[in-house]
Amino acid sequence: SALQGEKDPRCLLRGLRCTEHALSRNGNEEILYNAVSPYFPIAFLPPKNDPFRVTPERLRRALRRCLTATPYISYLATDAAIVLLLGDDEPAEPHEADEALILIATAYRWPTLSSDKKKTIKIL
Repeated sequence: SALQGEKDPRCLLRGLRCTEHALSRNGNEEILYNAVSPYFPIAFLPPKNDPFRVTPERLRRALRRCLTATPYISYLATDAAIVLLLGDDEPAEPHEADEALILIATAYRWPTLSSDKKKTIKIL
């Protein structure tokens, strides 16, 4: 994938937009999910006086759109967000994982979430 290891926030933003478009139009969901999932959660601080005005929030929104582009991607992203919240490794910042879970739960409504995921979200 062209996104793998991308560090330039301008290129990443464009890549996420292209991935969102591709997700809504073809069946390579798992491949595309694997390309964008390493960027969750977005950890970007723009330099002072950034002429390109790429903000962390713009990158987060683009990533969220990718993570909710299809029901299958939503399923994968929900599992990843739960692992980040409850995993033994260094966890994501809670507000990032919480935001992703809430967005996914809202986008795909409660009935599409398994009962275990519903319990986890209620605990949070």
